Amino acid sequence: MGRLRDPRHEMVAREMALGKSAVEACEIAGYPAGSSFGPNARKRAQRLDIKARIAELQAPIEAWAKQANAVTRERLLCGLHRIIDLNIDDKDIRVSDQLVAIRIAAQIIGALAPDRHEHRFVPHEDALDELDERPREGAEARAAG
Repeated sequence: MGRLRDPRHEMVAREMALGKSAVEACEIAGYPAGSSFGPNARKRAQRLDIKARIAELQAPIEAWAKQANAVTRERLLCGLHRIIDLNIDDKDIRVSDQLVAIRIAAQIIGALAPDRHEHRFVPHEDALDELDERPREGAEARAAG
């Protein structure tokens, strides 16, 4: 896409890509203050070209952040195994720490069942009809008897 044609629109996009609000970005870009400044700033920020430019400017930063903060399953398990394999005689590690590490590692690899499981009974329509008829049959039989 590249730079926007209007230099003030480009400035708004750049400032918003850095985390500024629409109003702050429009102030920095030099738009005149007035009674409808805030609504106009928010409306301007919704322009498709400005939103696309913001996304374009943020894309490399987001890609870098994802790579820098990527926590892989293997990395987590490696750290947990270090805790599990430590000598219990070491004063820095407790048995409870190791048990927690074992539980977390088991959850990561899927060796544990979920912590909570709900059973929901959704009866079939015919079953509801049968349930409705049974008490009546018993009450009718007692009344007739």
